[in-house]
Amino acid sequence: VIYMAGVGSIFILTTYSYPDLLMNAVALAFVFELPGFLYNLVVDKHDKEVLASISPLEFPSSLPKRSKTVRLFTSGYFLGLVVFPLICITLVDWDRRWNIEPSHEALECLCLQRGSRCVATPFYDKAWWDAHWKSMNWLFQPAR
Repeated sequence: VIYMAGVGSIFILTTYSYPDLLMNAVALAFVFELPGFLYNLVVDKHDKEVLASISPLEFPSSLPKRSKTVRLFTSGYFLGLVVFPLICITLVDWDRRWNIEPSHEALECLCLQRGSRCVATPFYDKAWWDAHWKSMNWLFQPAR
């Protein structure tokens, strides 16, 4: 589940248009719901009742007793209100720093000829682009 959550988050973060984001979120929800759907479809009613009537196994644990602090940090409320939002914020920030900002910087350098690390400015000025598009004019001719 953790692997699927990580891959799903990256899958969602690398989507840049709203329709694609919506479709990818629906697809991800479908993938997460698929095991439950298959269980309901394949397992018959009697087997489900037998599985539901089985009590969980109990065994002595060698782990120390859980203190209030440990119970707090492992509770669903703490995970849902603190841990998962921090993971999401970290993933979004990572995506912004390592994917979006470098692409934005490259496009700004290429299109607007500016940026602190832009070395293309002296080489690809307006005159160069005008000559380039004139030499590529054959691309824009109708097909014969």
